[in-house]
Amino acid sequence: MNEKLGGDWERIKKGAEYFKEAFQFFLGKHKRLKFVLGSELYHNNDEYWMNVVRIARSATLRRIMRCLTIMGRKQTEKLDVAQLIYPPMQAADIIALKVDVAHAGTDQRRVHMFLRDIAKKIKVNKPVAIHNHLLEGLEKPERLGFDENLEIDLKISSKMSKSKPWTCIFIHDSPEEIEKKLMKAWCPEGKVEFNPVLEIVKYIIFRERKSFKLERPLKYGGDVFFQSYEELEREFREKRIHPQDLKVNVSRELSEILKPIRKHFEKKKELLRVFEGTKVTR
Repeated sequence: MNEKLGGDWERIKKGAEYFKEAFQFFLGKHKRLKFVLGSELYHNNDEYWMNVVRIARSATLRRIMRCLTIMGRKQTEKLDVAQLIYPPMQAADIIALKVDVAHAGTDQRRVHMFLRDIAKKIKVNKPVAIHNHLLEGLEKPERLGFDENLEIDLKISSKMSKSKPWTCIFIHDSPEEIEKKLMKAWCPEGKVEFNPVLEIVKYIIFRERKSFKLERPLKYGGDVFFQSYEELEREFREKRIHPQDLKVNVSRELSEILKPIRKHFEKKKELLRVFEGTKVTR
């Protein structure tokens, strides 16, 4: 429906296997950890499709259009009917899974709030919604036109997307691929707002490291250690760190952090076929 992976059903199934493998690597193969495919919910499930209809009947077209942030779609672009069915299905998934807590990225917020608003009307439990921060894509931020006054819309429209591989870093990317992407990343000198390179430092490197070493030639200030993200951000804002130096060092640290999962997928190369044809060409 949202044309991910070219809408190719076999690639989508392979993509599900890839994500399952990734989650198991980070979470461990606990007995209580269960993976449910969408097709398991939809196939021969009259109750599921009845819920889709009930949810759709409880929504205005305007409300559904606002929920299209799930798919990264502009309200002004050409849409097909299937894309309008997608938000009611996302809401129906929560009901079918019988979860008390709906946990996703901030791009899912509107559909979660929609379900909470209509829960009493359609006589289902109102889920608690928890949303994660979305890492920004590596290209210049661009609004999709959902709500020009909301900062969250800029974050959603500028998130990393596997549909645009040049905007994101995959956990299996090689050091060379990571460096290539980061060298082309949007990172204006002195600008810290919506800076994707600084985001990686803040949300990944300082999550895994107690300090960050910025290596650079002595003529440009020499090496320096930062003990907090705030310290690094202040130096970058004051233009005492050049974007090129930041990119080179972030590339090094990120490559090292991703090394364990990258080595893991080297033994699962058949799962990486889903990304064939998504190499960076920009």
